[in-house]
Amino acid sequence: MLSLSFWITLVFAVLTVAGVYGIVQSHRHREMYGRKKRGVEPGAGDQLLYAGERTAFLGDGNEDASRVYRVTRDPQVYAKAFVPGSKK
Repeated sequence: MLSLSFWITLVFAVLTVAGVYGIVQSHRHREMYGRKKRGVEPGAGDQLLYAGERTAFLGDGNEDASRVYRVTRDPQVYAKAFVPGSKK
């Protein structure tokens, strides 16, 4: 009959091997497919943001007023928008 310490050691060894295998597979997957690049290429156009707001809750004039904002995806143009008018 095998002792309890043998079974505990065996379970620990199996879990360690499974953990190392998972880490290796994760590293291999990352190397093969790479990481997704964040952001967009400069000058890739504009993004439209729709902001809707409720003008009234009861009675006449209970329509939704929506506004459309155009936000550039170009980081240089976006940064220039935050420059104070006296510094332009």
